[in-house]
Amino acid sequence: MVVTGIDVSKALLDVSVADGPVHRFANSDPGIRRLLQHMDRAGATQAVCEATGGYERLLVSRLRAAGITVQVAHPLRVRAFARACGYEAKTDTLDARVLAYGQVFPASDPGPSENEEEREELQ
Repeated sequence: MVVTGIDVSKALLDVSVADGPVHRFANSDPGIRRLLQHMDRAGATQAVCEATGGYERLLVSRLRAAGITVQVAHPLRVRAFARACGYEAKTDTLDARVLAYGQVFPASDPGPSENEEEREELQ
């Protein structure tokens, strides 16, 4: 299993595949297409991002449509894990690398399904 950690913001995605170097992509359809190509070249099969109040929705939807297993982690758990690893600073680069250790975050919060996202958009 090759895990991709993705730190999500409104405009950008900071990405670390298997705790490798961090690359930056736009949080948009074209940016996510480039991200998927990057993940494919690296053989990534799973992605982990933080819940961000909605900025992750497009990403999660596109990753799932591409057949990538996606886990949406609770931000406080990610922060606690980073501190436990000795990372006191909070930067997008560090967060992407910490998220690449996706197997340590509980899988109980998979994020909204595509149907739930569609219902929210209609309301």
